[in-house]
Amino acid sequence: MDRRLRASLGGWALLLSVPLLIFVWLLLNPDLNATFEIPVQHFYIVTAIQLISLVVALLVARAAIDMREFRVLFLSLGFMAMSGLFAVHALSTPGVLVPPAEEDYPGVMGLSAFLSLLIAASFFAGSASPLPLLIRPRTRGLALALVGIVLFIVLVYGVSTFIWAEELEDVPFTSPWGSYVTAAVTMALLAFAIWRNFVAYTLTRLPMQWALVAGFVLLAEAQVSMALSHEWTLGWWEYHFLMLPAAGAAMAGLLVQYGKTGSLRTIMEGVFQLENLVQIELAHGETIAALAAATEAKDPYTKGHTIRVAEKAVALGQALRLPNEKLRILARAGLLHDIGKLGIPDSILLKPGPLSAEQFLVIKEHPRLGLEILERVGSLEREIQAIRGHHERMDGTGYPDGLSGDQIPIEARVLAVADVYDSLASDRAYRKALPMEQVKEIMRETSGSHLDPQVVEVCLKTCPCDDVSTLNCGPV
Repeated sequence: MDRRLRASLGGWALLLSVPLLIFVWLLLNPDLNATFEIPVQHFYIVTAIQLISLVVALLVARAAIDMREFRVLFLSLGFMAMSGLFAVHALSTPGVLVPPAEEDYPGVMGLSAFLSLLIAASFFAGSASPLPLLIRPRTRGLALALVGIVLFIVLVYGVSTFIWAEELEDVPFTSPWGSYVTAAVTMALLAFAIWRNFVAYTLTRLPMQWALVAGFVLLAEAQVSMALSHEWTLGWWEYHFLMLPAAGAAMAGLLVQYGKTGSLRTIMEGVFQLENLVQIELAHGETIAALAAATEAKDPYTKGHTIRVAEKAVALGQALRLPNEKLRILARAGLLHDIGKLGIPDSILLKPGPLSAEQFLVIKEHPRLGLEILERVGSLEREIQAIRGHHERMDGTGYPDGLSGDQIPIEARVLAVADVYDSLASDRAYRKALPMEQVKEIMRETSGSHLDPQVVEVCLKTCPCDDVSTLNCGPV
């Protein structure tokens, strides 16, 4: 982590800790923790939180359903649950839909507050975990169905709470120990989501990524205030004023990034692409997936090669701090970089031994053949340039254009390193995979003449292990 980022994060950490320090100060000075029982203002504040959360939920849900990506959907469902349950919390304010409460803490209002954070935190933690990656629907129906189920459950809960309001006065969630346990679980879930999104932010530097980190921190602080405060005191009011900027941070992150990209899908792909950018292209880029599959069917010795190269290229791009647009180009170019082999005769492509000079000239045609195929697909201009240049050399002796140094696009230089690495570390028609130490030695020897030395250095640092079965064996 560079010094500038550390300084920035230190400043934000200090700022985000201020509400917690204020709450601790109120606990230590109970005489100053005054009581303000103003139900109408409570209703307005909670309604504002609910509406902002709902807008965020709907915007993210739109992208999630379009992408059919469940990590994005879980994020949407978190805000959706928080919005729905906080709507019940608002409507249960004494004097709104229910008569003024005689007890100190109305059951419905307290239960809804605790559940809003617990269920939202569960979805937020789920969106940051690998679990949703196990669900890869082919249609939008499953995503729409899950949204409908969550909305239905919230609606049933809201109606039930007003029918059986008295029975909910003594539910475990609103008892002292029940609230502490619920708060502890909620904070553990939020801590996981904070950590995963923080790690992602240090790599992506996306406004939306940081907005989620800041928002989840504020929600965790709100949970502390909620669990340890008496109703209507300043400490109790603080958790409402923390949830408002928490929801607002997510909204601001979306608006800022939407202004830069103009696409909700692009925003969500950027936020979640650290682990599944290549999988997104395979799952939703039907043409790309079909072409990649056709390439591997043509050459069984390179089965899995295109996916591994794509994943490695994206990992290298992230380590080099390339912007999200270039990471998407690397993912697609990696999946398609050998598409030209469809035009190479099997007798040459599958030859179980060294190629003759004439045969090697034929093999060298595969970038050009690939470009002819991809040009017919359309809208892949940047990917085409990366693929065209991935056999160029830093010293200018490569093909097809004899480019050298920085004349070669950065995407092509990254793709070249990923391609060479996997080719050396995998079984081929004419040899077995090389030992890892030999792979590293060859890459060091070709650094500067063939491969970009900066990319090679990052590659060797991110794959220090001796297991050649995976290209993502080291930290990125």
